[in-house]
Amino acid sequence: MRVMWAASGRLGEAHGGDWPETAEAVWVDVAGTPGPAVRATLERLWHVHPLAWSRLADDGAGRLGMLAYPDAVVFGLRGAPTMHPAPLRIALGDRFLVTVRAGPSPVDAVWTRVRDTSALLEGPDRALYLLLDAVLDGFQGWLEQLERDYEDIHRIMLKHPYRDLAERILRCRREFLAIRRVLAPVREVTAILAADDFAFSADQNHPYLKDLADRAAELLDEADATRDGLGGTVEAYTSMQSNEINKVMKFLTILSVLGLPATTIASIYGMNFDIPETHWPFGYAYSLALMASVTASLLWYMGRHGWFR
Repeated sequence: MRVMWAASGRLGEAHGGDWPETAEAVWVDVAGTPGPAVRATLERLWHVHPLAWSRLADDGAGRLGMLAYPDAVVFGLRGAPTMHPAPLRIALGDRFLVTVRAGPSPVDAVWTRVRDTSALLEGPDRALYLLLDAVLDGFQGWLEQLERDYEDIHRIMLKHPYRDLAERILRCRREFLAIRRVLAPVREVTAILAADDFAFSADQNHPYLKDLADRAAELLDEADATRDGLGGTVEAYTSMQSNEINKVMKFLTILSVLGLPATTIASIYGMNFDIPETHWPFGYAYSLALMASVTASLLWYMGRHGWFR
């Protein structure tokens, strides 16, 4: 457990539960599953409700919705699986921010940024803004990668309609469903944080939280729009495959139709009957010429009526 605190216009850091009583803002970061000692430390900041503690101490998937109390709000969220898939659990009050992480998260990078920019002097909600903004950066990168995959699928489908893309399309569609499932709770949380009646944000930091809510909504709308486009791609891919199959069937049908007259003539002259042409010196050439002329006539007819288009 580490602590960053702001008091009298300056920042300080400590390990454990040490911070001055005059601290105006405190950020407590816990890596791993918090124990009784951590709870005792947090009791210095606010009265930790048992349900809030169970939400903070849950190192599994658990529930991530927001819990609101008179002196704090507690919520959890997941980052993009490509960057920080582990749940991040957060508590925010008037003068404190608590983060609990059981795995990789953007907290370390944001911690350094908050320290270097002295953002905690502007309140714990400003530090929370920077943290959630980093989480949304992860979603932005994930979404851009998925969109590149989508465009690549589209390009290959148009240039090589025979290529089997079904598995890749389904995988991309599952990814978009996953990003929506993970990003939707983030949008809900940011919408609550940006509400005009939210009790734990300073007036000067409210625009930042509103920006978070707008960005989360835009990312979710973008994911939904691309997912809908991918659904259309599935239909287009199916239609193109059917069209290619129809072309093959059309080619085979034309071959069958062209070969049918010659086969019929050959079968007639192959019967075990006394046919006059069999005694004619030019009978063999005549039968071949008859087959060729009938086939050529069929070719002319098909070309005249656009069968080869």
